[in-house]
Amino acid sequence: MSRRELIAQNEPNPDAAKHLRPLCVACHNRETARNQPGGFAAEARSRRESAERPPF
Repeated sequence: MSRRELIAQNEPNPDAAKHLRPLCVACHNRETARNQPGGFAAEARSRRESAERPPF
């Protein structure tokens, strides 16, 4: 059930641990790489941003 559905059903705490759903390994790795500070995503973003900056 989605968080939206839980709120619509007046669930007092839609963020409770009992409502958590695990991700498969591939989805977990994708989300971690995209959202975790540091790590591969930050390094790639840093390389992209440094390439876009003027040399001065």
